[in-house]
Amino acid sequence: MRKYPYKVIAMASLLTMATVNVGPSIQAYAQEQTITVKQKQEHLKLAPEQILKESLVKSSSNALTMQIYARTILGQSDINLANIDLGSDSNLQTKLTNHQKSAREHAQFWENTLQKQIIRTNQAVISYDNRFQEYYNSLISAIDDQDKSEIKRQINSLRRSIQSNQKTVGEVIDQLKGFQTKLNTDKQNFQTDGEKVITILAGKDSVIGVLEKQITGYNDAIHKHMNYLIGGSVAIGLSLGIGGLAIGLAVVSGGILVPVILGGGALALLAGSGYLAYENYDAMNNAKKGLQDTTQQLTAARAAVNVLTAAKSSVNAMSDAVEKAIPALQNIKTQWETMDAKYETLVEDVDWMNPEQLKGLKVDLDVAKSSWDDLKTWAEKIQGDLSGLNLETKKLQNKVIQ
Repeated sequence: MRKYPYKVIAMASLLTMATVNVGPSIQAYAQEQTITVKQKQEHLKLAPEQILKESLVKSSSNALTMQIYARTILGQSDINLANIDLGSDSNLQTKLTNHQKSAREHAQFWENTLQKQIIRTNQAVISYDNRFQEYYNSLISAIDDQDKSEIKRQINSLRRSIQSNQKTVGEVIDQLKGFQTKLNTDKQNFQTDGEKVITILAGKDSVIGVLEKQITGYNDAIHKHMNYLIGGSVAIGLSLGIGGLAIGLAVVSGGILVPVILGGGALALLAGSGYLAYENYDAMNNAKKGLQDTTQQLTAARAAVNVLTAAKSSVNAMSDAVEKAIPALQNIKTQWETMDAKYETLVEDVDWMNPEQLKGLKVDLDVAKSSWDDLKTWAEKIQGDLSGLNLETKKLQNKVIQ
């Protein structure tokens, strides 16, 4: 009988024990992984979630709102306070001109740059669906062949598209946040300086109120002097009209009509009869000139209030739309991140999938294919709205504050 050294026998026994013990451990680990994969697969849905569609709709709605108000800001009249006495706040004209210029630059930046970036985030959904449809058949074939390496390769390729879309949306969000900061500055400037001007022009003891009182005074003076001249003419037997005291109507600023004396022959006759004809005539003309100048100032003041109020309102509306657009885009970015995480998990778990689980993956891909196709239809409709918005600018008669 052959004798073995003690150490050799001990080592052989150790190896036998290791072999016997490790086998069941690997088998148990594999079973555990299969169960874990099955549990994950029940929660691992590759189809886009409903919130992505809702966020696309909200994002496009806010983008359309921004486009409307950007065009409004660009088409509004200049704020003109040149003929209005602002007293110690005369520098407000320069300030508001600069504020309006800044708002127009930002509106132009939206039209030329940011609007296109919003369209890119929507186009990303359309492009991803196209890519998913292209990969679908080859993924199904790889699953049928149980070619796990090919499955992982194609899923990773789709992941790269997802990550690219995620990055695109993130960049747009950053741009919008910077844009929002600039619009908030415009909003604050109009709020501060615009309210000052409106208070000066339309508030208590305002320019408009003072001008309206002056206009009333000038009209009263014109009527007083005209009545004096008419009364004198009648008293001395002068006729009214040709050959006597000829009276006409003159148009002053704003379409206001005032009576005027035509010709000076009757005035000489009145003066010769002892009436203060020329003094009343000069006083009436001075009142008419004052009425014309004051009416022009009042028209300018009312127009300035209208334009300023509209400009302030448009900047506020655009700023609010940007504020609402950011969370919608953030939701879109979150959805891309969620999809990336799902695909990453899928790649990690493919090696542990049994044939039954691979078959379940095919079902999930079928659902995802249909869902992405449906989402693409929505995205294409939105794309048409964003790309095809054509705002026609019409000249409308301005209504002034009465």
